Amino acid sequence: MQIWSFKSLGEFYSQEILIYKDHELINKGPYKILRHPQYLAQILVDIGGGLAVMSYLLLPIALIEIPFLIMRAILEEKLLEKNFKERFAEYKKKTGFLIPFIG
Repeated sequence: MQIWSFKSLGEFYSQEILIYKDHELINKGPYKILRHPQYLAQILVDIGGGLAVMSYLLLPIALIEIPFLIMRAILEEKLLEKNFKERFAEYKKKTGFLIPFIG
């Protein structure tokens, strides 16, 4: 899911929270139903990895990471709202935040 998310973003993928000059609002691939599929995938991989190895170190780190990913997603949404205004508001109504059809 994470790779699919990155490929769907294409040239607009960045590790930084930014908007490119000719930025487009992506609503294909996993972005049809989720606004932050890459973060959901990261959460699932980290928690799954911690559970798979039954690590008392990895699992708490994975759980601590969740609020930081959510805060990052909220910052991204603020930037997208500022730049895409009504288009993003419509997109937001049709998609879930981290869980399909919720938020």
